[in-house]
Amino acid sequence: MTITQHTNSVNVLYDIKDILAVALWSFIISQVIGCQITAIGEIQNVLIPLLEQHPLQTSKFLNYKTLNRRLS
Repeated sequence: MTITQHTNSVNVLYDIKDILAVALWSFIISQVIGCQITAIGEIQNVLIPLLEQHPLQTSKFLNYKTLNRRLS
């Protein structure tokens, strides 16, 4: 699972990393910075409950639903 932001919004990404408090690693590609959660347990036990509580408001919601179905 990858979370990305434009480099102008890097503070948003660091806030997300602090809120999730899981093992994330960061990368920069061109003007985009991202962090990635690779442990299935962290996705299931931290990220999914957070997204259930605070649903995505864009087309990313459909990506989330697909991921959630595959993990179920």
